[in-house]
Amino acid sequence: MCSSFAPITNSNDQSNRANPAIFIVFDFIFLAHKINITYHSANQPIQNMPFYGLLIVLILSPIPFGSNRPWSWSLLCLLIGLLTISWCISYFLQDKKMQLHFTRIKTPFVLFISTLLWAFIQTSSFIPESWGHPLWQITAQALGTEIPTKISLSPEQTVTSLMRLISYGLVFILAMYYCQKSDNAKKLFNCFAVVGFVYAIYGLIIYLGDFNKILWFDEPNKSAVSSTFINRNSYATYAGLSLLCIIPNILRQFKSSATYGLNSNYGKQLFIETLITRAWLPTLMFFTIGTALFLTHSRGGFLSTTLAIICLFSLLSFSNKLQNRPLT
Repeated sequence: MCSSFAPITNSNDQSNRANPAIFIVFDFIFLAHKINITYHSANQPIQNMPFYGLLIVLILSPIPFGSNRPWSWSLLCLLIGLLTISWCISYFLQDKKMQLHFTRIKTPFVLFISTLLWAFIQTSSFIPESWGHPLWQITAQALGTEIPTKISLSPEQTVTSLMRLISYGLVFILAMYYCQKSDNAKKLFNCFAVVGFVYAIYGLIIYLGDFNKILWFDEPNKSAVSSTFINRNSYATYAGLSLLCIIPNILRQFKSSATYGLNSNYGKQLFIETLITRAWLPTLMFFTIGTALFLTHSRGGFLSTTLAIICLFSLLSFSNKLQNRPLT
C-alpha cells in the first residue's frame, strides 16, 4: 500500500508537469473579467464606438470613386466586417441591450438571405448538370477535360458581388440597431446631409470650372456632375439620398412657425424670420445638392428622388403619430 504513494523522484517527468493550457485558460478568464469590468464602467460614447466608426466609413466611402474599384470595395467590406465584429462584442458585453427587432423586418430579411443563398448556389459545383451554364460543357468538350459545371459563368465575380451585398446588409443592420436612439438617428442624418453638401460643392466646382478631373485623375469630356463617382447615375442616387436626409432638418427648423401657419401676418413673419435666422443653412444645402442632382442629367436619378420626396411627405401627412407629436 505504501508503494502506491511513493514520492516522485523525477521532477522532469512530462507526465507530472502542470498543463500550460490550464494557466492560459485562467489568464483568459481573468482578462475577460477585467475587460467586462472596464467596459461596464466606461461611458456611453465608448459603447457607441462601432456607430461612430460606421459614420466615418460611410462618410469616406464615396471618396475612392464611390468605392467602385476592387481595392476600395474590398477595403470597405473589410472595415464593415471589423465594425460588425466590434458591434457583436459590444452587444454581448452590455447589461442593458437594445432589442434588434428582427421581427419587424422578418420578410425583407428572409428575402435577403434567400438572395444570398441563391448567389452562393450559383458558385457551387454541387448542382445538377442541367442547371449549369452551357459554356462550361462546351469548354470542357473543346479542351478534352472535365470542368466543374456551375450556374455562374464567372464564379469569382459572383463571390465578389456576394461579399459586397453582405457588407451592405451589415450596414443596414448596424444602422437599424444604433438608430433606435433618436440622438444617433439625428447624428446620422446630419452627417449625411453635411457630407452630401460637401460632395455636391466639389462636383459643381469641377463641372462649372471645366477642370475635367475626378480627384487628381483626368477625365476628358466631362459633360455632367458626378463628384467623386465615376458614373453620374450613381452620384445622382447618392445626391437624392442626401436630399432626403436634409428634409427632416428643414422641417425641424420650421416646426415652431408651422404651428401658426401662413394665413396670419404673424405666421408669415415667423416663417421669414426662421428662414433667415435658423433654416438658411439647410435650405442652402438642399438647393445646392438639388442643383448638383439636376446637372447630373440623370433622368432615373431625378425621377426616383422626386418620387422618394413625394412618398416622404405623403407618409408625414398621413401619419397621425407625426401629426400629433412634433418632429424631434
